[in-house]
Amino acid sequence: MSLHKIGPRVADRLKTGLCGGPHNMRGTKTDYMNFSHEIRKFIGDMDAKMFVEMLDQWSVNFPNFLSEYSVVDGELRCAFWADAVSKANYKEFGDVMSFDATYHTNKYDMIFVSFTGVDHHKRGVTFGAGLLSKEFI
Repeated sequence: MSLHKIGPRVADRLKTGLCGGPHNMRGTKTDYMNFSHEIRKFIGDMDAKMFVEMLDQWSVNFPNFLSEYSVVDGELRCAFWADAVSKANYKEFGDVMSFDATYHTNKYDMIFVSFTGVDHHKRGVTFGAGLLSKEFI
């Protein structure tokens, strides 16, 4: 649940409700908080390395997955990725593309960029995504 920005207390309440009450639970609120803390402690400064390794694994395991990244002096400078659906969207609807680099809210001070277009039903479709350490590289 932490991946979806749900804190340990709310996660505990949700799981308690789904399990039918606290008597059916194996963990406590404190266990949730400790687990979340232990994960952050385990990951530490390896999060960029784990991200790059994940991109590499997906590129090997999913033949139509594309990823490119640049690491300079041990620091992730930029990354781009697109999966099979994104590439199919681009092939079908890629005559007009929007590039938005305004998302700048993560703790790493990196800019999230999205490449999007519009399908036949005037709905947004994704062509790819990326992370940039600066607005210029």
